[in-house]
Amino acid sequence: TNVLAGIALVFLGPFHVLSPALLLIALGGNLVVRRRRITASDGAEQMTMLIMVAALLASVPFAGPGTVEVAVWFIAGQAVLSYSAAGLAKAFSSAWRSGAAVPTILGSEAHGHEYASRLLTRHPTLGTAVTWFVAAFECTFWLTLVSPWPVAAAILALALAFHVGNAVFMGLNTFVWAFPATYLSVWYVAQHVSPWW
Repeated sequence: TNVLAGIALVFLGPFHVLSPALLLIALGGNLVVRRRRITASDGAEQMTMLIMVAALLASVPFAGPGTVEVAVWFIAGQAVLSYSAAGLAKAFSSAWRSGAAVPTILGSEAHGHEYASRLLTRHPTLGTAVTWFVAAFECTFWLTLVSPWPVAAAILALALAFHVGNAVFMGLNTFVWAFPATYLSVWYVAQHVSPWW
């Protein structure tokens, strides 16, 4: 039902008369799956839930333009907060500061990639650079909101490439859909916040 509700939402759009019901079906399906899961949920699932709740509140019949505006700002704020929190957690982690985190993760069974692991193990400087780059990128994602539009576009393109890389090398496929789903909201907010636009 989640997939069918999602497909219908793509074709009908968020403001169709059926959209609130479809969002409720998708949200309910996600809650059921989350409740039955044995392992913990991840950031992509949490982001998806927050986006769906914000979209639902913005699409109910009594919602006005102000409600939509609040939902867009909420989604953008959540994206910036998520990247910043992840980056700061990495900055305070000794494994990330030492540069060993990404090679270790890529060498693991759960999120590993044999070729990438061997490459970063053979070239430890590259492994350290990649590890530090990920932490620095996440810590500075907020610059999207205050940069000139070409810089903001480059940061969002880099973020998309980051999630595609995570899907390819770590199997984190849901992140490709969850976080880029916030980028239009981030772009909208940047237009109103950045002094350069």
